[in-house]
Amino acid sequence: AKIWLPGTASGKWNLSVPELAPIKPVENATRIELPAPAEKHGWEKLYSLRLSESKQRVMVCLQGISSHTRLLLYDATNGKQLGQADFPEKYNVLDISDDGEQVLVGGNNYNDRDFVEIWSLSPRGIIRERGWSNKRDRSDFWSEVKAGIFVDDKRVLIFQAERLTLWNTVTGMPLAVMALKRISFGEPVYAYHPQAKLLAVQQGRELCVMEMNKGELVASLTLSDDEIPNAVAWRPDAKQLALRTTLNKLLILDATKGERVREVDLNEVAVPYRSTSKLDWPT
Repeated sequence: AKIWLPGTASGKWNLSVPELAPIKPVENATRIELPAPAEKHGWEKLYSLRLSESKQRVMVCLQGISSHTRLLLYDATNGKQLGQADFPEKYNVLDISDDGEQVLVGGNNYNDRDFVEIWSLSPRGIIRERGWSNKRDRSDFWSEVKAGIFVDDKRVLIFQAERLTLWNTVTGMPLAVMALKRISFGEPVYAYHPQAKLLAVQQGRELCVMEMNKGELVASLTLSDDEIPNAVAWRPDAKQLALRTTLNKLLILDATKGERVREVDLNEVAVPYRSTSKLDWPT
């Protein structure tokens, strides 16, 4: 597999952003009443959900006290249930494909947090297709899957505590690997733009950008100690990047040049500080 090294792009920022057509939003909000759990499960909570914007589908993941997972697929425009699956283990829905036909799931059991699987959605139900483990050896403590993203129908990005891997979903073999340099414990800090196929990820004191169609590291920016991001987001047209720093500031960068265009002190606008947080740039 190719090794992505942040140093190969240090000091360089040569990023070309394609012109993107805006995604049509859901025009009418739909209220979805989730069915009651089976009596043997007793109690369930909403663990996660994912939206396929192009197909307007919503995948809901429910988990209970016992080791079981229930997946529910809905049409986001009318709230109609399209499929359901129950499993006697705990899983986490990582992502739903752009075409709304496949789901990427990760293990959520104590001893099985290092694997991912591809499940297909069809009128017959939700079918487990294939999967693979991300653990290199039995002593690999940092192998727990933290997040996953569909790049296309043959590639997925998998984030673990200390490793980022681009996988071929057909062969189950890694295409590229990057060792993640974290400043502290917590989730990997990244933002993926599904249309532009651009991934921004924190690497220690560097912000790196990868172009997934090329499979290459194309930009890197060194940040100061007080600018380390704990959240990153792309503008919908991918022309700018937003960084929320550990000192509770919001930095806006020009995506093509890597230059700072705006800075906002979030402490002055009464936005509470969090050690980790999420940024959304919806419009």
